[in-house]
This record gives sequence, structure tokens and C-alpha cells, in this order.
Amino acid sequence: MTRWRRRAVVIGVAWLITVASLAAAQMRPSPIPLAGIAFAIGAAISVLVDLADLAEPVSWHAMRDSGGLGRGADPRLRTLHRQLVRAPGRDSEGLHALLIRLIDDRLLAEHSIDRAADPQRASEMLGPDLTTLVAGKPPRNLTNPEVLATILSRIEAL
Repeated sequence: MTRWRRRAVVIGVAWLITVASLAAAQMRPSPIPLAGIAFAIGAAISVLVDLADLAEPVSWHAMRDSGGLGRGADPRLRTLHRQLVRAPGRDSEGLHALLIRLIDDRLLAEHSIDRAADPQRASEMLGPDLTTLVAGKPPRNLTNPEVLATILSRIEAL
């Protein structure tokens, strides 16, 4: 017997039991409206059962490459690059603060060096150019694309 025939038989038996029970209780059932109600409930249950059969469990655990970030792999740097291309006149102080946060994050993630806790090791890892950048005020030409490209390349190489 096919699935739909079995379901039709189950709905018919349920309708028959309901009508017989109501008649035995002398409640004067109306068989036609009860058949419609039984059909609607049976159809809804059938659809839900069929949908449950189609559903598959979802794995929410994403696979991530645990290797180091290569050149250009840091999404923040790609976002920064897009922002600078679209708005080259960005203020140098905000850009400077963003670059320092990127440097600090990169030092911590790639070399387990906290610049505030171990400035000597951080300075050795950064080199003279980036050490000067994080130590002082932003250079006047920070928004210059060539200067910024050099700084971003050095940050990516950390």
C-alpha cells in the first residue's frame, strides 16, 4: 500500500471513530463537515511529516584554515584598501589609529606579542618604520597611496 493510501485509510478510520463516538454519546454529529475537518487535519499532518523527511541536520561548525594569514588574507586590510580607494581624502588621525590597531592585532595573533606589555620585542618585530608609525603622530603624507601601500605591505608581512 502506498504512503498516500495508508494516510487516506488512517484519516478515514479516524473520521469513522469520531463520528461513531459522537453518535454513541448522542451528540448528533454531522458526518460531512467532520469529514472535511478530518481531511484538512490529515493533509496538514501529511505535509508536516513529508517536510520533516526532507529536512537534514545542519552542521553549524564551520571549517577554518588554522594556518597563518598570508599576504592579503586579513579581511580588515582588504576592507581598508577598498575604503581608501573609494575615499582617498580620509582623515589621517583616524587612519593612523586604525593602522595601529591592525599592527597590534597582527603582532598578537601571529607572534603572541603584546606591544604594550613587551615594547622591546614588538619594536624588534616591527622594524624602524612601523615602530616610528606606532610611536608618534601620523605622518603628513599618510593618505598618500604609495606611502599607505608600503605601510600596509609591511603590516601584512608581520
